[in-house]
Amino acid sequence: PMEITLNEVLYTLITCALMIVVRFGVQLIRTKTAEIKNAEVQQMIDNIGDIVIMVSQTFVDSLKESGNFDKEAQAKAFNMAKTTALNGMSDSMKKYIDKYCGGLDEWLRIQIEAWVKKNKIEEIAAKG
Repeated sequence: PMEITLNEVLYTLITCALMIVVRFGVQLIRTKTAEIKNAEVQQMIDNIGDIVIMVSQTFVDSLKESGNFDKEAQAKAFNMAKTTALNGMSDSMKKYIDKYCGGLDEWLRIQIEAWVKKNKIEEIAAKG
């Protein structure tokens, strides 16, 4: 007959407990990493808002005042904002957004357009 010693039982229990602790630790690290990345993405969204305002103030406003803000100027303003945003992103941020946010170019387009619309609405509201 095979006898199970107390040492074998303790060894098995400790091994199982360690596996649970390690698994929990890995999950905790993943969660913290996701929180950090989400905070970085949110900060990037805020930065894009600042970039859109900057492009508007330095490029768009004067063209609108002179009546020269056409489709070509609109595309140039978009590309200025996009290039500035890309220059402000780390490679790891670009890879993260590309992988988890539906593609970097599309994500940037959506963010820039959203900020442009938000700023237009605020501008209209301020004029009353």
